[in-house]
Amino acid sequence: MTEIVGHADIESAGGAARAVRHQDLARIVDSLPALVSCWEIGDEWVLTYANEAYCRFWSKRPGEALVGKSGREITGDSLNPYIDLLEQRAMEGALQQYESVVRDGRGRTRSLLVAQIPGGPAAPRTVFTVAIDVTAQREAEREAAKGASELQLALAMAAHGYATLDGEGRIRLVNAALSEFLDEAAADIIGREVSDLIIEGERTSLARSIAKLAASGGRLEPGEYTLVRGNGEEVSVILEVAFDTEGGTHFGIATFRIPLSANATGAVMLEGRLSRRKPASLGLPGVPGGRRGAAQSDWESDIASLKDDGLGLTPRQVEVVRLIALGHSNREIAEALSISVETAKWHVKQILAKTNASTRAEAVAKFLGASSL
Repeated sequence: MTEIVGHADIESAGGAARAVRHQDLARIVDSLPALVSCWEIGDEWVLTYANEAYCRFWSKRPGEALVGKSGREITGDSLNPYIDLLEQRAMEGALQQYESVVRDGRGRTRSLLVAQIPGGPAAPRTVFTVAIDVTAQREAEREAAKGASELQLALAMAAHGYATLDGEGRIRLVNAALSEFLDEAAADIIGREVSDLIIEGERTSLARSIAKLAASGGRLEPGEYTLVRGNGEEVSVILEVAFDTEGGTHFGIATFRIPLSANATGAVMLEGRLSRRKPASLGLPGVPGGRRGAAQSDWESDIASLKDDGLGLTPRQVEVVRLIALGHSNREIAEALSISVETAKWHVKQILAKTNASTRAEAVAKFLGASSL
């Protein structure tokens, strides 16, 4: 028997299908880690929809109802400082993407990547937002930058000579100790193959070994070579080279050390003037003056004699950067110089700007590199 389906039945089935699709979509959106919301634009932005992630982020209490509240009620004083411009562009129907630092419902500072999507001609007063919490990534980036600055400072003050190498064994960067030992400016060393620093008789085999390492990764065991300084003098060095090709990158580092059998003059040259300033335990702050012994260390006396060479620091800022190098906090700097903590902070900010540094450690490294005794 043939079953006859009426028009009303078809409409009913279509409505049920649409309802199922709507429920599935709502379930999918609620499962997303992104913060998804919908707003009605007026004198105030009023929340008309929020997924579970959005509610968890902004609610002070579990299950707190947010729909129907204005943006100011929900976010408090965490609104983006450019909110007026964002609202204006939303009213104009412009797609917007930006990063915003806010405090969530529990008062924690968070970083959000936000996309605002206008509802379009059919819903001109509606705006959808999708936000992703990138706080962990930003914290990791800050830690990486801090680590890079600390590494830069450590290499700048290292007793041994260091050079970074590209995938063909050419020198990319050198530290101060190696430049001083070679008696050549860093600009004249960069771009040369590391094997070119060695006398001709030992150069060919070293170049082959480095080329093999650069292609496949690995480490060249420490070996004694004869290095030619800029003035033509030949000095024995212990050279160690290692390459890392993980992830398709080609990066190497070469370390130059004076062997124990070498003459004392060569050892002193390779250690360089910066090595005399190295604290006993790099990275541990110095002890404020009132708790120090009467005799200053060599590091302290060397720091006290440093002068600014071309960074444009004022005499007071030179005093501040010396104290930073000794591990003093802003409060300790203020006490030592009889200034306010706010003034000390201002000097630190100026030092970072003049040295084009993002951290105190990087500013010290640049000051040490540009200073003279």
